[in-house]
Amino acid sequence: EYLPTILVTTRQDDGAGSLRDAIKAVAPGGTVQFAPALAGETIFVTCGDIPVSRDLAVSGAGLVPGVVLDALGLSRHFEVNGDATVTLDSLTLTGGRSDGTGRPLGYGGSIWVHDNADLTIRNATFHRNSANSRGGALFVEDEARVLLENSTLTGNEAAVGGTAIQMDGDQLTLLHSTVTNHEASLIYGALHAFSGTVELGNSILAGNGRNLDTDPEATLLSTASLTAGNPHLAPLFNYGGSTPTMPPLPGSPAIEGGSLLPDLPISDQLGNPRLTGSLPDLGAVEAVPFSLLPLTSNDGDTIPDLLEGPDGPYGQLSSSIDDSALDSDQDGSPDEEEFENMTDPLDPTD
Repeated sequence: EYLPTILVTTRQDDGAGSLRDAIKAVAPGGTVQFAPALAGETIFVTCGDIPVSRDLAVSGAGLVPGVVLDALGLSRHFEVNGDATVTLDSLTLTGGRSDGTGRPLGYGGSIWVHDNADLTIRNATFHRNSANSRGGALFVEDEARVLLENSTLTGNEAAVGGTAIQMDGDQLTLLHSTVTNHEASLIYGALHAFSGTVELGNSILAGNGRNLDTDPEATLLSTASLTAGNPHLAPLFNYGGSTPTMPPLPGSPAIEGGSLLPDLPISDQLGNPRLTGSLPDLGAVEAVPFSLLPLTSNDGDTIPDLLEGPDGPYGQLSSSIDDSALDSDQDGSPDEEEFENMTDPLDPTD
């Protein structure tokens, strides 16, 4: 007997209480959730792609930190097919891998969406997934449709192209999502659209080795989105919420760069209000003064150590020295004050 709601209670990839078993057992239109004890835990996907062929939702919402699905480079995480309408919410997907030659082998490192499936992904992060050919994180084909909302894709890989997403389907929509930090592949960019319609709304598709390629059979619609230049984002980290994110740094072009879209989400990927100023920020996360985030500073100033030193975005700052009086851009405002005001410590004109 199918159940309308099923709780995942184990980190195991198969058997009673597992995610794979819950997806098999949940009723059409039902929801798979995770037990509170799994907050911050990793479920290793070791038994191959998890097939999803009927309507359902898989939700990690409410768990802070959330659940991580790690395929350990053995397979994809999910295959979504048939006429299924599926929602994935508040998950981190990493370690997905699609090997081989000839589609679908080597396509879609984390998720393969095909047939007439309809997939909505909210508040999710795709990181370090890979494909031998195309679609490091996602491969969309046939008449399938995908909506990415309040989601972050970063550091995924594909040898030929679509290092983040390979779009060969009907419709791909990126709403308040961030696609960044993907190295250039052999031919195509982080998003390669072979066919169908790609719609960008208040999103970031920038900071990649190559950002976007569309073939003649594809249609691109873009509203208030950043598709070139440096988006100036913080490193991927757990800044609160269920999934790791990349908030805008002080002075980022993403800050209040969005438009008041009719389908504007109420909150961002961290669960913070989406509209805090006159306009929303671009990408998955609204800008917040870093002093308000759960970060540490062990050197006497209030600048998070994560942002300082050679491994952070501000190499002129040290994570072992109190930099509170330093004024890097000589504009009369110390760097520490500029971080608090979300102005750029490297721009003397702001």
